[in-house]
Amino acid sequence: MYLSQEDINLFFKLWCGLVYGVNEKHKIIPHFEKPVYGKSMPREPFIEVRKTLWDNLQWIEEFLCDSGGEFTEIERGFLASWGKYFFKYLLTSNTIWHIILDSN
Repeated sequence: MYLSQEDINLFFKLWCGLVYGVNEKHKIIPHFEKPVYGKSMPREPFIEVRKTLWDNLQWIEEFLCDSGGEFTEIERGFLASWGKYFFKYLLTSNTIWHIILDSN
């Protein structure tokens, strides 16, 4: 699937926000600096938070409740849908390949 730069930016805005918010609440990685898409970010903290997050998908709903008006309704809808599916992403230039597997 080919995504526009706008869609890629949106994905990483949401992903960075989710990973940071979940880590802030559940303290998976100590001293995890808030990630900003477009700036260099170490992968290791994302990997650790992601592993724990996928075992606790209810945290996505908690994150949405805690985030208040930080996201638009469309963005909140995207984030909410991530609780129903398991995503694997491979980023290459402007392409994010994803496989969506039903988590049920």
